[in-house]
Amino acid sequence: MFVPFLVVAIIFAFTSLKNTTKITRPKIDYLSIIESAVGFDSLVASVSLASDLGLTSPLVIGLFILAIIVLALYVHRQLMLENPILNLKIFSIPQFRTGALLVMIDFGIILSAMYLLPPKWTFNCCGPYRYHYASKRYY
Repeated sequence: MFVPFLVVAIIFAFTSLKNTTKITRPKIDYLSIIESAVGFDSLVASVSLASDLGLTSPLVIGLFILAIIVLALYVHRQLMLENPILNLKIFSIPQFRTGALLVMIDFGIILSAMYLLPPKWTFNCCGPYRYHYASKRYY
């Protein structure tokens, strides 16, 4: 039922929409790509391993330090490039910095609620009272 609308939309897009910007071929900065991949992968790995190995594990500490160093180099490189992959100069505007911080805090609150509330709700709903309701026979 959705497929006919999809086909009409694709045909309309190819026949009616025009490219409004010039196609450019920017130079790919491979060092920045490698730095961001290594930095963010190390950060994710250190946080993931911290739950199993503990925060004082040498592997967790080493990965976290590696992530901080590589991401600092990545940020420095992006600020110095004429055409960066990720333009971090936008954080020099106070309104943007405040808005981005508020979005991060909001996302953290949402994730915390998502992980903390369901177990608490499950315990309150089905925890100590489940035996009381299970002992009643409704037939």
